[in-house]
Amino acid sequence: MGNVRKSAFIIACVFSAGCSGLISGKSLPGQGSEVAKRYLMAKIPELLPGEIALAVMGESTEREDLLFVYKSEKITGINRNDIIFGEFFKSKKNNAKLAVLLPGKGESISTDWPARTLAERGFDVVRFLAKFTIFDLTLLDRKERFTKTEFEGFAKVVADTFETRYNDYLNIITKLKEANSYSRIGISGVSLGGISAYYLSGAHPEIFQSTVGITTGGDLAGILMSSAESGIERIREEIFKKFGIAEDEALKILRAELKHIDPLSVAKNINPESALLVSNILDSVIPHRFTKKLWEAANRPTWKLAVIKIPIFWLRDYSFWLDGHYSAGLALFVPIPLFEFWGPFLLPGMPSTLDFLIVRHFERTLK
Repeated sequence: MGNVRKSAFIIACVFSAGCSGLISGKSLPGQGSEVAKRYLMAKIPELLPGEIALAVMGESTEREDLLFVYKSEKITGINRNDIIFGEFFKSKKNNAKLAVLLPGKGESISTDWPARTLAERGFDVVRFLAKFTIFDLTLLDRKERFTKTEFEGFAKVVADTFETRYNDYLNIITKLKEANSYSRIGISGVSLGGISAYYLSGAHPEIFQSTVGITTGGDLAGILMSSAESGIERIREEIFKKFGIAEDEALKILRAELKHIDPLSVAKNINPESALLVSNILDSVIPHRFTKKLWEAANRPTWKLAVIKIPIFWLRDYSFWLDGHYSAGLALFVPIPLFEFWGPFLLPGMPSTLDFLIVRHFERTLK
């Protein structure tokens, strides 16, 4: 990152809705991300829906590292969805390339190293920090039993939640694009972030020239009905207990209500030459078959696969293995063997880390 100043000045800035105005806030002596976050937390009540506030975390001769907070244009009362934090690494040179990194539902570590590696390689980088609630289970506490019509309403709420997050991501990226005149933008996402990345890239190919999806897939309804992720399992358990609806009927309703926000609906617009998928065959959070659906819908881009599970606890008569979805995270730290999916065949490839794959892909496709 270079020689970051130990005493950074925090400068709060708020972009207007069209990014045409810039309001400078009070400058405070600060140091690093914690001070920046405390300052931005205090700014949140002043933000209007659709506005961004930024604060400097650190600065070197080559770039500025900023933290930002954004208030959603659609306030739901769920703080995890209404307020979005992120980091913006901005080169001091005129830069035409922006890399956007979207996290999973409940973690941000998967985008940390790729963000810093991309910044060191000369990209401007937006790294969103994870906080997202697919559905507020307290809404189901009102009654013991719900009707089929009410289940359709539940599905609409889920669709609206995804659509709002897509729009918030797009609003932030558009503001930064207009403010900095980016002509080449790549977007990468992990898990739920990969679903968002492929949806946004397919819906807006005029904005995004490169796409990466890691441990992700298409067919949102199918994923929600089969995922082994604990939060999603808990939602399913409550649904079947309180709605008294059969699985096949629930799947049919979900597919109808989520179709318009599913990456499968727009993936055909993605250029396969500038897209990449990375997954783990042993993933049960977003199972392999859903990655294959996205691969086919997106015109069969390059698809690299791992076959890995990490033992967490292993004794003679008992073992516990980390799910393949999370085992793939090993590639954040060390190169893991990857195969390339080619029709019905798996071709062996070179071991790689995730940041290497993302950086190499963006360097090739965002020239």
